[in-house]
Amino acid sequence: PTPPTTATAQSNVIGIRLRITVTDSEKASIYYRQTLGIVMEPGAFTKDESVMAMMGFPAAAQYRVATSTLPSSQLVLEFIEFKGVGETKSLPSRIQDPGSYRLQLNVRDIDETLTALKQAGSRVVLRPGTTKP
Repeated sequence: PTPPTTATAQSNVIGIRLRITVTDSEKASIYYRQTLGIVMEPGAFTKDESVMAMMGFPAAAQYRVATSTLPSSQLVLEFIEFKGVGETKSLPSRIQDPGSYRLQLNVRDIDETLTALKQAGSRVVLRPGTTKP
């Protein structure tokens, strides 16, 4: 059966999930909780040969997922972490690169949010000549 949705009857898309690959789901979860108030708890590592085959990883590799439904939204945000996939290389992404994403949030207090992001070591980009978005 189709899951409950707030989408209109004419819509073919009935939900959305954003899954981000991270190197450490515990650290990513702590960062999102402390800086943005999004609570995520990483699950246990799972070994599933069919999932690993689908992703092109060795059968012995494992993954775990941290999940949160964003407040006032049906959007599910997930972090997926792999282990046993061999040597990997992180690539810095730019928003214009294929596969990159932009998570846009509405916040109650932009100053508080910017301060939390900066204190966490995030790079905050503002329009030229401004001190606020």
